[in-house]
Amino acid sequence: MDKTTTKNITCHLYRWLFSLAFMVLPALANAFEIGEYIYTVTDSVRHTVSLKAKQPRNITGNVTIPAKVEYDGVEYKVTALDEYAFDYSEELISVTIPNTVTYIGKNAFYFCRKLTSVTIPNSVVTIDSYAFSICSSLQSLTIPNSVTTIGTWAFESCKQLTSVIIPNSVTSLGNHAFTNCTGLTSVTISNTVTILNHTFVDCTGLTSVTIPNSVTSMNGTFRGCTGLTSVAIPNSVTSMDGTFEGCTKLTSITIPNSVTSIEMAFKDCTGLTSVSIPNSVTNINNAFRGCTGLTDVTIPNSVTSMTSAFFGCTKLTNVTIPNSVTSIDKTFYGCTSLTSIEIPNSVTSIDETFYGCTNLTSVVIPNSVTSINETFYGCTSLTSVVIPNSVTSIGSYTFYGCSQLASIEIPDSVSSIGQSAFHNCKNLPELIIPDRVATIGGSAFSSTLCTVYYGGNATGSPWGAKTLIRGSVIDGDFVYADKQKTKLVAYIGLDSVITIPDQVKNIAEKAFYNSTGLTSVVIPESVTSIEKQAFYGCTGLKSIVIPDAVSTIGDEAFYSVKRIYYGGAATRSPWGAHFYVRGSVFDGDFIYADKQKTKLVAYEGS
Repeated sequence: MDKTTTKNITCHLYRWLFSLAFMVLPALANAFEIGEYIYTVTDSVRHTVSLKAKQPRNITGNVTIPAKVEYDGVEYKVTALDEYAFDYSEELISVTIPNTVTYIGKNAFYFCRKLTSVTIPNSVVTIDSYAFSICSSLQSLTIPNSVTTIGTWAFESCKQLTSVIIPNSVTSLGNHAFTNCTGLTSVTISNTVTILNHTFVDCTGLTSVTIPNSVTSMNGTFRGCTGLTSVAIPNSVTSMDGTFEGCTKLTSITIPNSVTSIEMAFKDCTGLTSVSIPNSVTNINNAFRGCTGLTDVTIPNSVTSMTSAFFGCTKLTNVTIPNSVTSIDKTFYGCTSLTSIEIPNSVTSIDETFYGCTNLTSVVIPNSVTSINETFYGCTSLTSVVIPNSVTSIGSYTFYGCSQLASIEIPDSVSSIGQSAFHNCKNLPELIIPDRVATIGGSAFSSTLCTVYYGGNATGSPWGAKTLIRGSVIDGDFVYADKQKTKLVAYIGLDSVITIPDQVKNIAEKAFYNSTGLTSVVIPESVTSIEKQAFYGCTGLKSIVIPDAVSTIGDEAFYSVKRIYYGGAATRSPWGAHFYVRGSVFDGDFIYADKQKTKLVAYEGS
């Protein structure tokens, strides 16, 4: 870098610093201190200032804010209280604001917990956000009709406040303006207010409120108002999402036909027994979730979406779904009193719809539905279900725990069955799976006690039930893969002592899988192969004799069987049991290879 360039940069830097100094000096000159307060000039022509305490925590007792102040020979008018002007003045008892003030700033009296009274003059236009938040001892409040704006959370947690009149000058009322004012019992709202979003959240002392016909939106307005028993909603209101959530004493309400959405509007209104939904409403998602007292509902055909609408409505016995609805996912989750329902052809999705409906006995699924996931989980009274040809997927846990399900037909359209789909369906005697099913999830049929017939190529068995190739031959308690009955694929009897028929040459994989009731099995000399896990989990079998003619024994064929006796040539592998040459001699805890007991082959003592 040459000297000329360096000189130019230095000159520019000095000029910038010089100009900055002149910018900062006037700003510093605009603020001055007198006594306990800092005054900031807001208009040097009109001579107006805003006020803020130097040490808000040191302000105590009763305070009268000056209307005017003189500094350096100039008289200034106090027109605003700065942001955080008296925040955390915890020993402040009362405040008188002069009629020169037009603006009360954000957090001006935040956390003034001992403030009992405040005089707001007719000059004030704006009470900004959090202005009196957590003034928990404030007992009375008069909002003058000069005020046009009340900010968000302005009077939040003023718990001693019992009544509020919102004058007709107010056009903007911020969200949560009176949230958690638990002592509030009376509210008058002027007809200039149009939005009441979250305004009275957790005002537990409110019992009744009249809404003016100027209001169009009241989302979350009375959430948690546990004392509220009645509210008149005008025809001007179009949206009331979450409006009465948790209003446990509300027993009935009329929704005007101007409203289009009531999403979560009555969530956890446990005292609500009846409600009339107008045909203007299109969205009732989660609208009545947790309304444990609701028994009967009529849904108009204007409704298109009702996800989780009646989730946990334990007393709901009667409901009609209109053909305008396309999705009812989780809609009746936990509706334990629901016994029957008709699903219209317009519905395409029913995931988790009847989860835990313990008294539901039968359902017909329309042919508009393509998949069912966790739909009937825990429906312990369900005895029959009709699945249409439109369904291609039976998802995980769909019929989990449906212990009374006695019959079900899986259509050929189904290509996948999810994990634990039929777990604990103890009353199903058999289940026929279409061959086109390509995926079957783990434990799909566990604890069913049924026989599953399937001829497809899905991997992952065991699925928790005896699975037989469709077209198998059943003769008594034995199931064979062929008409000649040479390949034994399953035992479906309950006897503890059995003899395998003489024509059997092959004992298939998992043929006796987890047959824990077996105590004795005789394998005939005709058998030449025993496939893997054939006797896996047969914990009741203490020993088994394998003919020497058997040339192939699969892995874990006898897992959990204590002893096997075998003298053939099958390649040794971990068959899952202690292996002994047939003819071994036992003497106490010792086992010998010969009658003379000269060759000790095993010790079985403890």
